[in-house]
Amino acid sequence: MKKLEELSSKIAKIEEEIKTLKDSERSLYQSLQIARVVLESYSRIIGFSLSVERLARDLEGDIERHIVQILARRPMNVSQLTEELRKVRGTA
Repeated sequence: MKKLEELSSKIAKIEEEIKTLKDSERSLYQSLQIARVVLESYSRIIGFSLSVERLARDLEGDIERHIVQILARRPMNVSQLTEELRKVRGTA
C-alpha cells in the first residue's frame, strides 16, 4: 500500500511539472510572436528608410532631396514643410 501511495504522489508531481511546462511553453510562444511582429515592423521601417534614401540620392536638385528627406520623417502641410526647409537650407 505504501508503494502505491508513493507512486500516486510521484504521478501527481509529474502532472504538476507537465502543467508548469505547458504554461511556460505558452508564455514563450506568446513572447516569440510579439518578437516576430516587432522584427517584421522594424524590417518594414528599414526597407522604407532605404527606399527613401535611394530616392533622395536619385533626385537631381538639392531642394528636391531635402523635401523628400523632410517628408520621410513625418507628414506635414506646405507651411510646415517650408519652415523645415528654411531650417535645413536657410531658404525655401
